[in-house]
Amino acid sequence: PIWILIIVLFKEFLMVAGASFLYGKELVVSSKWYGKLATVVFYLCVSTIVVLEIVTGSASDFDILMLVLMLITTAVMLFAMIRYFIIFLRLLQNRKKTV
Repeated sequence: PIWILIIVLFKEFLMVAGASFLYGKELVVSSKWYGKLATVVFYLCVSTIVVLEIVTGSASDFDILMLVLMLITTAVMLFAMIRYFIIFLRLLQNRKKTV
Protein backbone atom coordinates (compact mmCIF):
# COMPACT_ATOMS: atom_id res chain seq x y z
CA PRO A 1 0.00 0.00 0.00
CA ILE A 2 1.08 3.54 -0.76
CA TRP A 3 0.71 4.68 2.85
CA ILE A 4 3.46 2.28 3.94
CA LEU A 5 5.75 3.75 1.29
CA ILE A 6 4.93 7.27 2.51
CA ILE A 7 5.71 6.31 6.13
CA VAL A 8 9.02 4.70 5.15
CA LEU A 9 10.07 7.65 2.97
CA PHE A 10 9.10 10.13 5.70
CA LYS A 11 11.09 8.13 8.27
CA GLU A 12 14.14 8.03 6.00
CA PHE A 13 13.87 11.76 5.33
CA LEU A 14 13.76 12.50 9.06
CA MET A 15 16.73 10.22 9.71
CA VAL A 16 18.85 11.91 7.02
CA ALA A 17 17.78 15.41 8.14
CA GLY A 18 18.53 14.62 11.78
CA ALA A 19 21.90 13.07 10.97
CA SER A 20 22.83 16.05 8.80
CA PHE A 21 21.84 18.47 11.54
CA LEU A 22 23.87 16.60 14.17
CA TYR A 23 26.84 16.29 11.81
CA GLY A 24 26.83 20.06 11.44
CA LYS A 25 27.04 20.29 15.23
CA GLU A 26 29.85 17.71 15.27
CA LEU A 27 27.66 15.19 17.12
CA VAL A 28 27.44 11.55 16.09
CA VAL A 29 24.78 8.95 16.81
CA SER A 30 26.20 5.47 16.57
CA SER A 31 24.05 2.64 15.27
CA LYS A 32 21.96 0.76 17.79
CA TRP A 33 20.44 -2.72 17.87
CA TYR A 34 16.97 -1.45 16.93
CA GLY A 35 18.30 0.19 13.78
CA LYS A 36 20.04 -3.03 12.81
CA LEU A 37 16.86 -5.00 13.60
CA ALA A 38 14.82 -2.68 11.36
CA THR A 39 17.28 -3.28 8.51
CA VAL A 40 17.19 -7.06 8.94
CA VAL A 41 13.38 -7.13 9.10
CA PHE A 42 13.17 -4.91 6.00
CA TYR A 43 15.47 -7.19 3.99
CA LEU A 44 13.66 -10.32 5.18
CA CYS A 45 10.34 -8.82 4.09
CA VAL A 46 11.62 -7.80 0.66
CA SER A 47 13.42 -11.14 0.19
CA THR A 48 10.31 -13.10 1.12
CA ILE A 49 8.18 -11.16 -1.37
CA VAL A 50 10.76 -11.65 -4.14
CA VAL A 51 11.09 -15.38 -3.42
CA LEU A 52 7.30 -15.78 -3.41
CA GLU A 53 7.15 -14.02 -6.77
CA ILE A 54 9.87 -16.25 -8.24
CA VAL A 55 8.61 -19.54 -6.81
CA THR A 56 4.88 -19.07 -7.39
CA GLY A 57 5.00 -16.78 -10.40
CA SER A 58 2.66 -14.37 -8.64
CA ALA A 59 3.14 -13.01 -5.16
CA SER A 60 -0.40 -11.63 -5.32
CA ASP A 61 -1.63 -15.03 -4.10
CA PHE A 62 -0.08 -14.06 -0.76
CA ASP A 63 -1.55 -10.57 -0.38
CA ILE A 64 -2.42 -11.01 3.29
CA LEU A 65 1.01 -12.43 4.14
CA MET A 66 2.72 -9.58 2.28
CA LEU A 67 0.58 -6.99 4.05
CA VAL A 68 1.40 -8.51 7.44
CA LEU A 69 5.12 -8.55 6.59
CA MET A 70 4.98 -4.91 5.47
CA LEU A 71 3.09 -3.89 8.61
CA ILE A 72 5.66 -5.63 10.82
CA THR A 73 8.48 -3.98 8.90
CA THR A 74 6.83 -0.57 9.17
CA ALA A 75 6.25 -1.00 12.91
CA VAL A 76 9.87 -2.00 13.55
CA MET A 77 11.14 0.92 11.45
CA LEU A 78 8.92 3.38 13.31
CA PHE A 79 10.10 1.95 16.63
CA ALA A 80 13.71 2.50 15.56
CA MET A 81 12.93 6.03 14.39
CA ILE A 82 11.32 6.93 17.71
CA ARG A 83 14.27 5.52 19.66
CA TYR A 84 16.75 7.45 17.51
CA PHE A 85 14.64 10.60 17.90
CA ILE A 86 14.90 10.25 21.69
CA ILE A 87 18.69 10.05 21.37
CA PHE A 88 18.61 13.07 19.05
CA LEU A 89 16.71 15.11 21.65
CA ARG A 90 19.04 14.04 24.46
CA LEU A 91 22.09 15.02 22.43
CA LEU A 92 20.60 18.44 21.78
CA GLN A 93 19.74 18.91 25.46
CA ASN A 94 23.24 17.88 26.57
CA ARG A 95 24.79 20.19 23.99
CA LYS A 96 22.77 23.15 25.30
CA LYS A 97 23.89 22.39 28.87
CA THR A 98 27.56 22.39 27.91
CA VAL A 99 27.43 25.56 25.80
